[in-house]
Amino acid sequence: MTDQTQHPRSNRHLRSILLVPAILVGIAACGDDSKSSATTVAAAATAAPTTAAPAATAAPTTAAPTTAAPATTAAPAPTTAAATETSAAAAAAGAGTAVAVTESEFKIEGVSPTMTAGDYTFNVTNTGNFPHNLIISGPGVDNQKTEKLTAGTSGSLTVTLQPGTYEFYCGVPTHKGKGMDLTVTVA
Repeated sequence: MTDQTQHPRSNRHLRSILLVPAILVGIAACGDDSKSSATTVAAAATAAPTTAAPAATAAPTTAAPTTAAPATTAAPAPTTAAATETSAAAAAAGAGTAVAVTESEFKIEGVSPTMTAGDYTFNVTNTGNFPHNLIISGPGVDNQKTEKLTAGTSGSLTVTLQPGTYEFYCGVPTHKGKGMDLTVTVA
C-alpha cells in the first residue's frame, strides 16, 4: 500500500521537474523567423536548469504552477505599457489610419484584403493563448514587424503602403503555415 501512495507523488514530482524546462524551451522556440530565435532558444536552454532547481527543492505539486504563473503574468505588463507608449507616440505624430487587428490561433482578423495607398498604424492585439507577432512585407515595406506579443498584450506597427501586393503574417515558427498569412492588394 505504501508503494501505491508514493508512486503517484513521485510521478508528480518528476513531471514538475521536467515540465518547467520544457515550458521554457517551448516558449523560447516561439520566436520569429529571424536569427535571434536561435539565441533565445540557447539562452532558455541555459536558463532552464537554473529555473528547474528551485522547483525541485520546493513542494513538487505547487512549485511549478506558482513559478510559471508570475512569469506569464509579469511579462504582459511591460509589453502592454511599451505598446501603449508606441501607440500614443504614433497617434501624436499623426501616423495614419488606425486599423484594429486581432491575432489568435491561427488567424489574423481586421485586415481588409484590399486597401488604398497611404499611412497606416496597425494596432495588434493577441487574443490567443500563444505568442504572436505581425510582419508586413511588400513594396517599400521590408519585413517590418511588431514585437512578439504574449497572450492578452498589444502592440502597434506603422507603415506606408504603396500600390502593390503585401503579405501580412505571423512570424512565430509554424504559425504562417497554419493560416496566419494574408495577401493584401493596395491600389
